[in-house]
Amino acid sequence: MSEQPLKDLIVIAFRNLGGRAHLSAVYKEVRRLGYDRGGEEPDKIVRSEIQKHSQNSRRFTGKSDDDLFRHVGPERSGIWELRDEALFDGPVKLAEEVRSGSAYSEGSVQKILVNRYERDPRARDDCIAHYGTRCFLCRFDFVAVYGEVMAGFIHVHHLRALSGVGAEYQVDPILDLRPVCPNCHAVLHRREPPYSLDEVREFLQSQRRGRRTND
Repeated sequence: MSEQPLKDLIVIAFRNLGGRAHLSAVYKEVRRLGYDRGGEEPDKIVRSEIQKHSQNSRRFTGKSDDDLFRHVGPERSGIWELRDEALFDGPVKLAEEVRSGSAYSEGSVQKILVNRYERDPRARDDCIAHYGTRCFLCRFDFVAVYGEVMAGFIHVHHLRALSGVGAEYQVDPILDLRPVCPNCHAVLHRREPPYSLDEVREFLQSQRRGRRTND
């Protein structure tokens, strides 16, 4: 059983699921992370913990810093998401996480589990509004495969390495960012400096050519 507080495990679960998910997916991910309360109806306990940390629920503790989760759509939809503060701040940070700000400023380093460069979530939103959530490289579409539970989920890749830009760099969400699936994102960062989009696209095309030849 994980020694982390249940609240933190739920936050991590939401992050792993892209910040938004149906409760059934959250329950499964929390269990995968090591939460186990034996016969005490763990899914019910997780749901209660989410409600205690949401202003959308009558169970809310009333503390402003405890407002971590919110409903998406009708109350009975079963879809919840992390509020921005919980998505971009907290005990665990992912490589693609960003922090809100007043402009598209990037480059301020903070020490966490690894060095992180501050990023503006609005740049991500504008990138997705322009390009959509289909992977720019392999064209994978999460909603087409998994359904609406994955609506809005995609990683965003910076074409310019943040380590090479100054603190006042103003990111252009159309020119500097591209939506990519987690697999392609991992390949892009398989080396330092990252592979280019064209290089990863060539990897994909080479594999496809090889499969056609073998067929």
